[in-house]
Amino acid sequence: MTSPILIDDGRLRRVDVVTILAEAHSNYPDARAAAKVIEIIDKLVLNIDLSAEPLYREAEEIERQIKSVHRQARGAKAPKRAPTPQMFG
Repeated sequence: MTSPILIDDGRLRRVDVVTILAEAHSNYPDARAAAKVIEIIDKLVLNIDLSAEPLYREAEEIERQIKSVHRQARGAKAPKRAPTPQMFG
C-alpha cells in the first residue's frame, strides 16, 4: 500500500497516520534504507531503544557481496559466439 493511500484511508477512518519512507534499491535487499528508517523511528518514539547497527552490518555485507559479483562479472570473458550464417543469392 502506498503512502497516499494510507494517508487517505486514515483520513476516511478519522485515524492519524504517519508514514516514514526511505529510498531503497529495487534490485536487492536494502538494509541500509531499513536502518535509516529504524533510526528515525527510534528518535520519534519515546521510551523505546532500537538499534540500527545490525542492519548497517548487514548492509555492509550485502554491499561487499554485490561488489564482488560486479568484479567477477567484469573479469569474465564473453562467450564466443558461433559464426552467423550468411546467405548469398
